[in-house]
Amino acid sequence: MSKPARYKAFISYSHKDEAWASRLQRRLENFELPNKGDTRWPLRPVFLDRSELASGPDLSDSVNRALKASDALVVVCSPAAAASKWVNAEILAFKRLGNEAVYPFVIDGEPGSGNPGTECFPDALRFRLGDDGQLSSIPAEPLAADARKQGDGQGAYLKLIAGLLGVSFDSLKLRQQRKHVRQALGIAAGATAMLVVTSFLAVTAYRAQQDAERKRDQAENLISFMLGDLREKLQPVGRLDVLDGVGEQALEYFSSLRESELTSDALLTRATALRQIGEVRVAQGLIDEGMIAFYEARDLLENVATDNESLRLFELGQINFWIADAHFNDLQLEKAQEYIEKYLDISRNLVELEPGNTDFQLELMYAESNLGTLAYRANNMFQAREYFNKALEMGRALLSSQPIDEYEYELADTISWLGAVE
Repeated sequence: MSKPARYKAFISYSHKDEAWASRLQRRLENFELPNKGDTRWPLRPVFLDRSELASGPDLSDSVNRALKASDALVVVCSPAAAASKWVNAEILAFKRLGNEAVYPFVIDGEPGSGNPGTECFPDALRFRLGDDGQLSSIPAEPLAADARKQGDGQGAYLKLIAGLLGVSFDSLKLRQQRKHVRQALGIAAGATAMLVVTSFLAVTAYRAQQDAERKRDQAENLISFMLGDLREKLQPVGRLDVLDGVGEQALEYFSSLRESELTSDALLTRATALRQIGEVRVAQGLIDEGMIAFYEARDLLENVATDNESLRLFELGQINFWIADAHFNDLQLEKAQEYIEKYLDISRNLVELEPGNTDFQLELMYAESNLGTLAYRANNMFQAREYFNKALEMGRALLSSQPIDEYEYELADTISWLGAVE
């Protein structure tokens, strides 16, 4: 029996289309099967290639290994991709493995135009492979998912997913629509009910002094659920409006408490609510409002005294990461590095507090890898290599202690980055 592929798909793209490729990877890996009761992710992991950034004349060993370990090849097609020797080389290498599962994803240009200024299909995609392993003059006529407005638009993602899963696009689209309707109705109703219950419990706790502690615990447990489990259900279906309401409702509850009732646990939960509001604001494009929420959460956590130091530090680390991410997206790389370094220091403290906690070790690996990415963006390849090597060492240790897919994927991602800086 042959060994199953490690990757459901390999994404090949020009560096100029990196934002599209990253977004496509997230959409594929977060896609849930629309069957009722089936919560598996059938398209995870997806390998995101960065080999075009390498300086060598040939594909790196890590890229070749990933191609061999992939069920399918997804090509982000644009004039930049058509002109990229690396994208063309990856398609050729994949076809030479005898695998014809190649799926074009058009984002720009004109498929099959033959015009160097507009053609979006690389030659290895446009023509069939001959018996000698070289490109022939026989057209391949690939069937593409077209994300352009004049093409499939947003439907291109589902069209690509249908191809990767080997199912009918029409049937998958219908099942997906039914699923979204069920989720939207069920989750919205549940969220509304939770908001009403939370408000009632908060008022009752405030007015009924003799029963205040019990009611406060109930309200805070509900708020913790809303900021945790409910959030995980709402986010994949894009219900930012409900997430926004959850965060605001939580803050209203904490505002209703007297200072003597603001326990350390309540303050930690308040900081979590502020972080959620910040994330939603950033996702809505309201960067300044998001940063205000992040900074308020940071100030709160830096000054609160709590018995659960690990939880306080973990939440503080997440907030510093999100502040860094906002600066990174705004191209303020120095500010981004400042907060990622704080995230790194906090992650080190967490590992010292709980050396056996693999979640904290993974946070430390993320911090080193993020600093490597920032060094790469600053064109400091020597420093980037040092950070990625540290992340690689941590990833190997995690994978040896617990051989799970998440660690294997993160390790492969780090190896890919190292290939980019070599």
